[in-house]
Amino acid sequence: MSKKDKSKLRVGLHRMCDGLVNAYTNLGVSGKDSRVHARVYSQVITEVDANNLYAGDPMARKLVDRIPYEGTRKWIELLGADTDLVNDYEIEFRRLDVINNFRKAWVLARLYGGAMILVNLDDGADLSEPVDYNRIDRVDSLVVFNRHEMKAGLDINSDIESPNFGMPNYYSLYSQRNNYEEAIHHTRLLRFDGSYLPTKAFVDNSYWHDSVLSSLKTPIINYSQAHDELASMMQSFRQQILKIEDLSSLMSMEGGEEFLRKRIELQDLMQSSLKTNIVDSRDDFSIISTPLTGISDAFEIINHRLVASTNMPHTIVLGDSPVGGLGNVGEMESRSWYDHVSDQQEDVLRDPVSNLLKMLSNANESDVYNPEDRVEFDFKPLWQLKDLDRAKMELDVAKKDDIYLKGNVLSSDEVRNSRFAKTHYSQETYIAGESVNNELEGNQSDNV
Repeated sequence: MSKKDKSKLRVGLHRMCDGLVNAYTNLGVSGKDSRVHARVYSQVITEVDANNLYAGDPMARKLVDRIPYEGTRKWIELLGADTDLVNDYEIEFRRLDVINNFRKAWVLARLYGGAMILVNLDDGADLSEPVDYNRIDRVDSLVVFNRHEMKAGLDINSDIESPNFGMPNYYSLYSQRNNYEEAIHHTRLLRFDGSYLPTKAFVDNSYWHDSVLSSLKTPIINYSQAHDELASMMQSFRQQILKIEDLSSLMSMEGGEEFLRKRIELQDLMQSSLKTNIVDSRDDFSIISTPLTGISDAFEIINHRLVASTNMPHTIVLGDSPVGGLGNVGEMESRSWYDHVSDQQEDVLRDPVSNLLKMLSNANESDVYNPEDRVEFDFKPLWQLKDLDRAKMELDVAKKDDIYLKGNVLSSDEVRNSRFAKTHYSQETYIAGESVNNELEGNQSDNV
């Protein structure tokens, strides 16, 4: 090949691809590198596969359940509400079994890609009509359905200013046993979504998102199969071999098979009772062990693949620490895990909880009836400091507050309300803007 041709080849390779190129092995060469034929295909898991994985594989069940159970463990706190109102809401939550219903809906959303809670309330309207908040007398019950029991209607909201833009206005409650469908307006439903799908895939999936098991199916199966294979290998880890002279002739004789069976039974009996193997001088007895060299490294790769696919810490998925103990690394993983669950709470639970609180506060027969005041809430913190660390933190905050109090930066009421107004101690400081402004104006007038 001439220098001119080689130069053209180099230019062509640079135009065709980026990254590492090797013209002799076809690495990175478009049309020749076998990697260019690799494709990624996604497939939404079926209801049957999801059921089988969840019911039959403990790891699949754990990966579906763990976040919902963790995210509903501490529940919510009402902001700015007095003790009596908080107690009244807690009574309503217990009556409606809110926490268990929300947890169940969240689990089903992760398992199937979506779930709904039907809020049965008395507002004098049919299920197909929007909720009339001015006529709600009572919230009667909550009923949970998975996405396969709720069909999205064909009436899609096209009002770009609507909170429900791009989503169905109606859903149909479908019963396979009774073969009937009943239209329900979306305002009567609390929606829970699964693993996010891009818009086109979301629409193609009948306006539902995906199961978390769709992308985890292969890592879960690999993990389970590897451990099952290891269990089988351990059963045959040590194999005893007895070589018998003229075995073929013995088996061809009449009664030879029965004679061999009794000999093997006698061999097992002597080994069990006398811990001794007695064989004929012409026989040969040996024990062969199955080599397990490198199996630990192979299992580590499989375990890491599973953990990396779950977006959960190693300690949560496998129940142990990758460094042999919790320590600082384990504590950092735990903190990161609780931050992740808190993010999931905001994504999945924020809107359903807000809608339910609005319905309860507008129910005329409820003790929490107060339609004029919007109920604000926050999720209780999941991460808890150790007693010694908490005491040190509160001491540091108290020293800082003392400095602010002496410098007239904060008032005693602001410090008290910021630290102890919630159901738990808070480091956040909230300033009453009006009182601060008045105080500053008073100080300025005194100076004049």
